[in-house]
Amino acid sequence: DLAGNPLGADKTWSFTTAAAQGSQTVNLSSVADGGLTELAPTTNNGTATTLKVDGNDPDPSGGDLYAALGWDLSQIPSGATVSSATVTLNLTNASLQSYGAYELKRVWNEGQLSWNQAATGTPWATAGAKGTTDRGSQIASVTPTNIAPYTFTIPASVVQGWVSAPSSNNGILLANTTNSDGFVFQTKEGANPPKLTINYTTSGGGDTATVDHRLRPFRNRWQHFCQLHLLLRRGG
Repeated sequence: DLAGNPLGADKTWSFTTAAAQGSQTVNLSSVADGGLTELAPTTNNGTATTLKVDGNDPDPSGGDLYAALGWDLSQIPSGATVSSATVTLNLTNASLQSYGAYELKRVWNEGQLSWNQAATGTPWATAGAKGTTDRGSQIASVTPTNIAPYTFTIPASVVQGWVSAPSSNNGILLANTTNSDGFVFQTKEGANPPKLTINYTTSGGGDTATVDHRLRPFRNRWQHFCQLHLLLRRGG
C-alpha cells in the first residue's frame, strides 16, 4: 500500500457508474400531412401549404374536409417515459366550433392519401377514415378560436404507445362531420408546420467498469521518495 506494506498481488476493482437521468423536451415538426376531401374522394393534396378542416364545405350543402398529421419520433429513446404531449397548429383561419383529434390506426402515405384511401392499394375500411380499424376514439378536442399558434394537449399514453411500439405511430386525424365553420392551418410545406412537443424522461442501469490498478510500481516510487526524504533529513 502507500505506506510501503507488501502487497500479495496487484489489485483489481470494479465500480458502477450511475446512469444519467432527467426530463427532456423535444419539438418535432410534422413529416407528413394531407387532407381528405369528401367531394373529391380521389384527390390528393399532400403538397398543399395549408389544410382546411370543416364539416360542411362549401356552404350550405358541402362535404367534409379532414386532415391527417404525422411525426417521426425516432430520436426519442425507446425506453423513455412520456410525461406530456401537445400539438401546435399555426392558424390562417380560425373557428368558434370544436373539432376532434383521433389517433389513426392505419399506415398512410402523404403523396397518395385521399378520402377513399390511406395509400395506393390500401383503401380505408370506411371512406374518410371513419372505420374502427382506420382510427381510434377521440383523444383531444380542438377549438382554434384565434388566428395565431394554437396548442392542444393529447394524452401522454397515446404518444407513449408510439414510442414503445413505433409501428403504431400513424399520427392523428382532425375531423368533424357536422360543423360548418372550418379552420385552416399551415402544413409542413408552409412557413410554420404543425409541431408535436413531447416531454419525457430517461433512466437506466449504470455501467460497470473494471479497473486494473497496477500499484506495485507506484508503491516502489513512494518507497524511494520516503527513503530519499529520510536521507536528506539525516544529512541536514
